[in-house]
Amino acid sequence: MKNPNAPIVVVIFLALMAVVFGLNWPVPAVLWFWVVVGLAAALIGLRQPAGDQAALRRRFIWIMLAYVVLVMAAVFIVRRGLLPGWELPLALLPLIPGVLVVFTVVNSLRLMDELEQRIQMEAFGFAFGITILALLTESLLGIADLESGDPGVYLLYMATAWLLGQLIARRRYQ
Repeated sequence: MKNPNAPIVVVIFLALMAVVFGLNWPVPAVLWFWVVVGLAAALIGLRQPAGDQAALRRRFIWIMLAYVVLVMAAVFIVRRGLLPGWELPLALLPLIPGVLVVFTVVNSLRLMDELEQRIQMEAFGFAFGITILALLTESLLGIADLESGDPGVYLLYMATAWLLGQLIARRRYQ
């Protein structure tokens, strides 16, 4: 059986060799390795077939792996000031797998049966409402000049509320 990801593995290997042996940049080669791995994971996820839910789940996992790796690499490089002038592109680099997640979730919703679509819509509605309440709370606390938290925490709020919304909706339809 031919491995469909073989060309990507070769590209990763060649990029790593170029980084380790050919480039004299101020960022350690290990960080470039993780950036390349993150982008490769996004490519592997994109190449996963999208014909059924299991395939979309595999695609989602690869893309989320890419997101996590790219966020960690970007935070490390930007916060240490290793590439002055590249802060904005590096900080926005994790948006690439973020966009891929949106398309993967939409494709997944299209393949679901009507009951599963209804469960997901209720879960999304629940997550949206909880996230809006959290944002509104932070905005109102800002009136009292209280320090606001990290905006990235709202992703955790939304993901947790989405999972909780799924549990509530599934319980309703059992």
